Amino acid sequence: MKYFILIVALTFYANLSAQTVINEESTVRKLMDKFEAIGKLETTIDGWRIKIINTTDRREMERAKFKFNNLFPKRKSNSSYENPYYSIRTGAYENRIDLEPFLVELKEHFRNAIPVRDKINKAEIVAAMTNG
Repeated sequence: MKYFILIVALTFYANLSAQTVINEESTVRKLMDKFEAIGKLETTIDGWRIKIINTTDRREMERAKFKFNNLFPKRKSNSSYENPYYSIRTGAYENRIDLEPFLVELKEHFRNAIPVRDKINKAEIVAAMTNG
C-alpha cells in the first residue's frame, strides 16, 4: 500500500511539472502576426462620447461651452459645426456603460445631454482611463 501511494504521488508530481507544448502550423502563426500588425496600425475604435448640446445658435453653444468649462474644468470638450448645427461633445469611452455616471451628473446642468457613437482615438481612451 505504501508503494502504491508513493507511485501515485510521484505520478501526480510529474504531471504538475510537465510543460504543455503547442505546435502551431506556420499558416496560423502568419495569420496571427498579420492580425496583430493590423491591430497596431488601427488608431481608432468605435466608442462613445457625450453630446452636451446640439443647436443652430452659435451663441447658445458658446454659453454652454463656457458653463461646461466652469463646472468641469478638468474635463475636455470639443465644439464642432455641421451645417446648420453647433454641438459640444465630451469624453472618450470604449463602452456606453462607462459614460453613464458622468452622464447622470451632466444632466443636472445640461438636460439634453445624450450618449453618441463616435470614432475614438485609442490614445484618448487611455488618457481618459488614467485621468479619471
